[in-house]
Amino acid sequence: MVGLLGLRSGDTMLDAQTGDDLLLRFAHDRSGDFGRAVGMCFGQETVAAVQEQLERWDLQGIEMMVAHPSQPIQLADNSCNGIILRHTSRLVNLENVFANLMLITKKNGRIVVRHTQWDIHLPHATEREQEMIDALASPGCRDGKEFFHRFSEVDRGRSWREVRFDVYTVASRDPRASTRHDYDWRTMLREQLGAARSFSPREMLDLIERLNDTRGAKVTVDRYLALGICR
Repeated sequence: MVGLLGLRSGDTMLDAQTGDDLLLRFAHDRSGDFGRAVGMCFGQETVAAVQEQLERWDLQGIEMMVAHPSQPIQLADNSCNGIILRHTSRLVNLENVFANLMLITKKNGRIVVRHTQWDIHLPHATEREQEMIDALASPGCRDGKEFFHRFSEVDRGRSWREVRFDVYTVASRDPRASTRHDYDWRTMLREQLGAARSFSPREMLDLIERLNDTRGAKVTVDRYLALGICR
């Protein structure tokens, strides 16, 4: 995702949903010590994990900010050359999120958004199982087409100069489905439901077992990648 931003030395990049991984490091490698790689965190556990990572790296130009979903992003308008939004799960008002990101993006700056679309069918699912299945969906999008529409149509006084999309299957229990990165849907399911903090590990494992063993069950995970270049 960092590569899609086209960062150069001295640029400012925002990872709007940062985690304790290497994404900020990759951004720093492209923007250099005179640029800024900003990670925005939600929740104290994520903050602590990312802060520990930054202390180990001890690099100039990487910083972190703590944010709250109901508060505006604490960066100046037209200050970012590139922004990454890793996922759309639990984001209800996508148009408002996209519009706020556009406000802080410079002219010709790039915004990359990744949307994960789960397609799960479990015959005779219990109420609790259906609750977990529903929790995997983005509340802002019924399907990938709606995500495309919401991203491409958003406007906050400045339309996109260019919008590009990519769609690919990342995980499936159907061996005939094409996968670009060959992710394990079981791992993805546990990670996403675990982030929701509403379901026990036992419940997740039971759901996976049911999806594995139930005749007629279906699991496909498609990834939608949107790149918008601001006017």
